[in-house]
Amino acid sequence: MIYKNIISFLKNRTIELVGLSLILTALLLAISFLSYSPSDPIISYGSENIKINNLLGIYGGLISDFLLQSFGLVAFLFLITISIWGISLIVKKKIEHIQFKIFFLILYLIFICIFVYITFNNSFWLIDNGNSGFLGQVLYSWSSDVLPLVNNEYFFFIFLILGFLFFFLASNINMKYFWLPFKYFLTIFKKNNNSINISKTEYEQSESLVDDVQLNEAPQQVFSFEKNNDSKIMNVRRDKFTNFKLPSIDLLEKNISKINLV
Repeated sequence: MIYKNIISFLKNRTIELVGLSLILTALLLAISFLSYSPSDPIISYGSENIKINNLLGIYGGLISDFLLQSFGLVAFLFLITISIWGISLIVKKKIEHIQFKIFFLILYLIFICIFVYITFNNSFWLIDNGNSGFLGQVLYSWSSDVLPLVNNEYFFFIFLILGFLFFFLASNINMKYFWLPFKYFLTIFKKNNNSINISKTEYEQSESLVDDVQLNEAPQQVFSFEKNNDSKIMNVRRDKFTNFKLPSIDLLEKNISKINLV
């Protein structure tokens, strides 16, 4: 049992080390790509007296020149792919169907290089082979011989869609992460519509309440039975006052105006 735990521990740490190495390699390649200069010495020409502009020195200049001149700007997508592979090794401890992912990587390099060569190959940075690299030139010349309709504008979109489709498959990018922002936007939009509808219904209800209050406060018509009730009340009051009798005068004491002193 302890032996198995030690083996699994070492296996997981080795996988994580490989994933971290891939991420570090992608980071170093990105630095060498961004600091690449066509004037740096390479294998075919150059001398030791030329100043190296690459931040990683002569080796960074050689590697970046090889990848950029071979694949052009598509080499940046390659960096993204190996970075995601490294993250998958660290988090999931595995890369599922690695053979298919390598195959999809080759396919998206082919399709996107052809697309870049057809659309915007001219570059002031990659002056030797352009933005598509050497691979784009070779693949375009071969595909134009086999398929003359490759210059049709519809083929541009086909190459672009296929290229990014294989890029997502090779990089193991789940499409639901791209759908989540749109889903969140749709939920917010639905909530706003519901709140607007609720506010409208509340406004209509408030207007109906105001109308009801105004109708209740309006002077009502006096009907005949109400007049009869008022007349009965007045008659009862009159009967009360008429039935009341004052005391007689005889009950009052006589006023003796003169006192008989005799």
